[in-house]
Amino acid sequence: MFKWLGQQPEKRKQKTKQLWESEFSVVKEGLDEKQIVAFVDNLIAQHRASQQISVASLRSLFEKAVADAEQISATIKMQAQAEAEEEATRTISQAKQEADEIRGKAEVAAQKEAEDIIATSNRKAELAEAEARQKSLLFLLRAREEIEREVRGDYKQAHSRLLSTLQNLVGEGQNIATELKDKRRKAMGGPKA
Repeated sequence: MFKWLGQQPEKRKQKTKQLWESEFSVVKEGLDEKQIVAFVDNLIAQHRASQQISVASLRSLFEKAVADAEQISATIKMQAQAEAEEEATRTISQAKQEADEIRGKAEVAAQKEAEDIIATSNRKAELAEAEARQKSLLFLLRAREEIEREVRGDYKQAHSRLLSTLQNLVGEGQNIATELKDKRRKAMGGPKA
């Protein structure tokens, strides 16, 4: 073609290639290496930032699960203790009522029989009261063991779920890092025929 005097030669437009929503300049040897390295470094930085956010949110979830488990445990303990106290009160009240009935019958009988009956009824009342106390203590111990067993089970399940999730995230992170290394290695090696 002819050049007219004073006319500037046209600048060649640099070719580009669109990959992963990014535009890369095409140079003699393939894609522009500096742009590829900057792109991969940016992806790695984004991946690391997302991993840190994931770990922080999992830590927060774990702390919340532990706090919830402690709160549930405290509630269950309070309920069990209240039930045990109510049962003990009922048993003692019933024992006292039975003792009062026995005392009432003894007063109607003769003086000598009354003394024997009162002594017997007092012994029975003491035994019934002691037995009621033993039953309530046994009930409290069983309730406590049951609560502790349930809380341990809930804690183990929560821990297991969180650990599994963390392991999955770590595996995904390693897969992404491996993919990025492979892509970087391919990009650094130039185009393959």
